Amino acid sequence: MSKTTKGATGVDCRFLAPGRSKAVIFVVTLRSEGSREGIGFVAKDAESALKAVTGGDFKLQDVLAAGTLTTAKSTEGFLYELDGPTSLTAQLVTGGDGRLFAFFLEAPAVEFAAKKELFQSLRDSFKTYPLP
Repeated sequence: MSKTTKGATGVDCRFLAPGRSKAVIFVVTLRSEGSREGIGFVAKDAESALKAVTGGDFKLQDVLAAGTLTTAKSTEGFLYELDGPTSLTAQLVTGGDGRLFAFFLEAPAVEFAAKKELFQSLRDSFKTYPLP
């Protein structure tokens, strides 16, 4: 990833599935989004949390605009499922130090439907750990 991409979208790296798969996994980290005092991010609702991490990524905004989004609250934060030409599963969690972490997995709809359980298990395995 270039410094421009990292600075504009917050994405440090993207993982591509091997072989013919078109699945892409990426993680976005925000330090103090939503806080003027620098105390960190507080995810109050699923919509504002998602806007915070997708605001600088026009490709991800296009994917979200082209599908139907379902959100749910989890013990860790928020879960998202998107059905569309490109399907997506995501999890947003806040760390103990106020950072927001967002795990995204996107794939073409046909591949996503065929591997939905696998993709959801990958999403659900994403965890943050408190700093010492």
